[in-house]
Amino acid sequence: MPNRTVVLSLALTISMALVIRIAGQGTPELQLVTRAADALGGRDRVMAVKTLQIIGYGELAYFNGGGNITGDPAAPQKWQKVLEYTRTIDLEHSRTRVQQRLKMDFVFASTAGQLGLNRTNDTLDGDIAYNIGGGFLAAPQTGAQQPQPAGAAAARQRRMELLAHPITIVRAALDPTSKLSNLRKQGDLQLVDITVRQGDLLTLAVNSTSNLPAWVSYVGPNANLGDVRYRTAFAGYVPDKGIQLPTGIATTIDFRNVVQSKLYVDRNIVDASIDDLSAPPSVRSAAPQGPPAGANANLKPMKVAEHVWFMNGNTFFEFDDHFTMVEANRTDAALQAILKVINGLVPGKRVTQVIQTHHHFDHSVGLRAAVAEGLTVISRRGNEGIFREMATRPAKLFPDALGRSPKPLKFIPVDDHLKLKDATNEIDIYHIIGNYHMADGVIVHVPASNLLVEADLTTQDWDFNWWGDSLMNNIEYRKIKVDTNLAVHSQKPFPLPEVVSAIERQVRNAQAFCRRAAEAQFFQPGCPIQYNRPLPPASN
Repeated sequence: MPNRTVVLSLALTISMALVIRIAGQGTPELQLVTRAADALGGRDRVMAVKTLQIIGYGELAYFNGGGNITGDPAAPQKWQKVLEYTRTIDLEHSRTRVQQRLKMDFVFASTAGQLGLNRTNDTLDGDIAYNIGGGFLAAPQTGAQQPQPAGAAAARQRRMELLAHPITIVRAALDPTSKLSNLRKQGDLQLVDITVRQGDLLTLAVNSTSNLPAWVSYVGPNANLGDVRYRTAFAGYVPDKGIQLPTGIATTIDFRNVVQSKLYVDRNIVDASIDDLSAPPSVRSAAPQGPPAGANANLKPMKVAEHVWFMNGNTFFEFDDHFTMVEANRTDAALQAILKVINGLVPGKRVTQVIQTHHHFDHSVGLRAAVAEGLTVISRRGNEGIFREMATRPAKLFPDALGRSPKPLKFIPVDDHLKLKDATNEIDIYHIIGNYHMADGVIVHVPASNLLVEADLTTQDWDFNWWGDSLMNNIEYRKIKVDTNLAVHSQKPFPLPEVVSAIERQVRNAQAFCRRAAEAQFFQPGCPIQYNRPLPPASN
């Protein structure tokens, strides 16, 4: 009997230990995260990391794939080079800073963009985002640059990008305030959803063989595309101070599977001293940011001809019973403010159409808002496909104007020429020929007043114009008379002779730039510049 009692007691002890051990392992979701932590170097080591610096270089897809020569999915991707990249992470205080030196890997209008003269500095301190400097296209500045608040949307995006790294996502998953759910398999990966303290949802994929994190995905808002899913993948793990870190990081978005960013890591630095990334008092005390710049300010239409107005780069044509505008290049609130002003300009007439000069995402950033307002889009036929993609993407997690008021795209194609005419007005929309910045661009001509409306053919303050012959070549090809140019990137009309003079200066600048680059054997895209018109010498 005593022996039986001992055996039963021992069995009970073993069973209780097993139950305690299983309970200690937690849910299957937590078990997966724990295996990932062990593969990275162990839970204790992962949780003990205080700082991490990631140094490298890479590439960014220009405008997330919306800046190519056409909107055709087969068009080759244009890239921005990331010449320098440093991400600094303060894990103890939930802070991060990304510094990048960017240059265009294609011809560009500014010296800063062509050469990569500026270094961006984007920081997150908890829920506060701030920037230092004017961005990579700003004019180079001297002296100390003051930090500026970046707003709640930037804070959310930077928080998600911070979590898109093996160390940060596993630490977040091990945080008791996070919720783990929906364990599932996908090929040789195991996936788990992680809802962090702020309510953001991310998915972690773990390799079933190595147990190392394979990728992290999340959804964020995009003015051109609605809800966008980002998937950041990790490759080339190497050990550093007892922890495994990737040496290759690539982010793909669910728009045409564009590889949005590539990062080639030169060095991971663990637990070294770092700068203080805390938001300065001037940023913490700043008032919350209001609507985007331009949403309500300086909305004063300028009458440039009979039945034609110009306002901050947008042109508006009055017809018998409506207005037609050029370019939906403002986000929701800003476009709505513009429409409100123009819709009150002439009693009974509202904007019902928008002419999109081309598809580039800085010009079509308001396309979804325009569709939500019921506007008919007029553009080159080759742009219809990408515009339909943009207008049919959902915006359920982060509703924009179109997400809140879904409508189908109404589209009128332009092949070579489209005339809009009634008793009040007449305009001609022409396909731009021979332009190597945009194959599916259009210009608009007003024969009654000899006005030309264009986008990206020229702007007065450009440093370079790599397609400088395009404007006059198209004017001559169409046999149209032009006295005044209305540029989308301009704030006022310019007489054509002044525009041509500026273009010739920009072409000479590009020629000189190419000569200097060749002499230095620092060869640049676009050199030597292709220009097929007579170029007078510079005036003294």
